[in-house]
Amino acid sequence: MEAYSFTAEQLYDDIFFKSEEFILLDVRNNEEFDKFAVEGPFLQKMMNIPYFEFLEFEEDSIKKVPVGQKLKIVCVKEGSAKYVADILLNNGFENVGYLTGGIGTWADLLRPVLIEKNEQFSLYQFVRPGKASLSYGLTCGNECYIFDPARS
Repeated sequence: MEAYSFTAEQLYDDIFFKSEEFILLDVRNNEEFDKFAVEGPFLQKMMNIPYFEFLEFEEDSIKKVPVGQKLKIVCVKEGSAKYVADILLNNGFENVGYLTGGIGTWADLLRPVLIEKNEQFSLYQFVRPGKASLSYGLTCGNECYIFDPARS
């Protein structure tokens, strides 16, 4: 069995539109996890077990992960998440995936959402969940004005 990959866009859909239930396993070190973690309204359960614990204390680390539930693993760049996914799959876990490109893809995710469109203008909301920010774009003809409350 092989781990599946998922994108930041798919993760967004899962935790903002409750596409499916899963456990998010973050294998970054504790300091990085404490600085920046994935958040969302329908994120049911998240765990942080650093990658190095899987290297040094594999058996104990595996015991911390609930069996029988879908797992999505995130790390800094993707490699550590794939490695931990393989460890779990080799120890009887099923339905284990990893974030393609790592946590940076989540931090950089920008989702445009059409709010209003008519003959005169279109209004978009730009959702950036990794930065917990929203901005807006108003288009009229060939022009676009960006409203970003985070910038003065």
